[in-house]
Amino acid sequence: MSFSKLQSNLIEWISFFPGEGGLEKDSKVLLLAEKDSQELFEKLLRKRVKSISLRLEEDRFDYIIIPLLTKRHLMLFQGSLEEMLRTFLEKWLLPGGEVILGMENENALERISTGYYEKEPAYQSYDALKMLEESLKKDYPKARASLYFPMPSLDYPIHFYTEKRLPKEGEESYGYVALGKKGVFPQFAPSFLYRFRGDATAILSMKDVHSEEVEYIKYNSSRKPEYALKTEILRDKEGVKKVLKEGIGAEANAHIDSLPKKRKLLSESFAQRKIQVLEEEGFWRAYAGSQSPSSILYPFVKGKSIGEILGDLISQGKAPVKEIQEALHLLLGEESFIKPANLDLLFENVIMDGEQAVLIDCEWVKEEGEERLFLLYRILHYWYEEYKDKLKYKDEESFFRLFSINKPELLSCERKEAIFQEEVHGEGQEEKCLGSPTKSYESGKFPKAEGRNRPTTGADSIFAGRVEGKGDFRKERAGGKSPYQCACGQFGKCDSCP
Repeated sequence: MSFSKLQSNLIEWISFFPGEGGLEKDSKVLLLAEKDSQELFEKLLRKRVKSISLRLEEDRFDYIIIPLLTKRHLMLFQGSLEEMLRTFLEKWLLPGGEVILGMENENALERISTGYYEKEPAYQSYDALKMLEESLKKDYPKARASLYFPMPSLDYPIHFYTEKRLPKEGEESYGYVALGKKGVFPQFAPSFLYRFRGDATAILSMKDVHSEEVEYIKYNSSRKPEYALKTEILRDKEGVKKVLKEGIGAEANAHIDSLPKKRKLLSESFAQRKIQVLEEEGFWRAYAGSQSPSSILYPFVKGKSIGEILGDLISQGKAPVKEIQEALHLLLGEESFIKPANLDLLFENVIMDGEQAVLIDCEWVKEEGEERLFLLYRILHYWYEEYKDKLKYKDEESFFRLFSINKPELLSCERKEAIFQEEVHGEGQEEKCLGSPTKSYESGKFPKAEGRNRPTTGADSIFAGRVEGKGDFRKERAGGKSPYQCACGQFGKCDSCP
């Protein structure tokens, strides 16, 4: 998938149900997008909703979407965001309709450190949005408001965070994760996606899983279309968390449809190791020939992953070798060849729910089996990648020697991994790895969006100092790079690097 197409992720995940309930195909949408992105969003919407208008007319809509709020939009409303929202709610939205706004944060890390601001965007702040929400809810007591933090930017959204689900280690650069731990990430996030519905009564009464509150989204957009999907953490009306996996397009339906079979295939073999394979609790298979995506719903498993537990045991830059070996024995046993083989068998994908180990991911299962060495490599490699900021080894090869894996074996596994990644991603290289929490690009590593300039300083490099005296947010990265990781940090060889 090209970088430009990633921009449509901004609204692709939203189900455009009519304000008073019903099906997407009956919704009316007003799209007020910039010229360089209008066609992209319009193409996505035309496949799903009844009608689209591209300018303010004497009509009413179920949704008003502004992917990037600019000063030109606010000029029609005396420069006031609150005035604009109130006018939309009273004049242009149908009962139960919703406003969806993409906005740049005036206090984003890059902006407050570089002083670089573009002319067109109508910059907002987290505190101002929270105050606006309070003001609106006084007059709209049945309202539903949601605030998301697209990362790494509005132009290239791969992860969507919320106040209930902030960035974790391995998902974003060290600076953003540190801000999350300090509880101030929302104030310094790059941008916002704000949704406000004046009366959510009808939507809250719907039984469709897509009407639930969304706490987090991760896109695997860099994969080939037949494997591209998104993962959402939902919270239902009773406050219970669920995990929804869904194809980004109908091309991925066969991949989603295969997951229950893979789970059944693994359950028997893992039962011998006392590992539970997470079972789906809902499965919606799209009709053959349908353009709708298949979906699968899982319960949310509370607890820490084995990866997190081992990460907490890192001491003075040294890995907890004994505990890692015990975890490897739990997951792999001692067989030299494992059949069936789950390539998703990573430390981060096994959650300890009390004393019970639960495997939460089995997308990539080889029924014919795989050598233990390659599975061992994947487990150790992706754990090392996630915690290399804390580890003080010369390079990854030094880390692997702790587990009796020599250089020829390491190189052989790296070549096999590169082939596997190419098979799944093709030319899509937006994410560094597969089957584990992925680190989004720092914004400085993305090309400029057409018609919009971007500073080229990443958040991790900006905060070499301190924020409000709350501690050092910078650590030197240790370790070398895998042969299939470009010098710029992109997975695979990119077009601009030698």
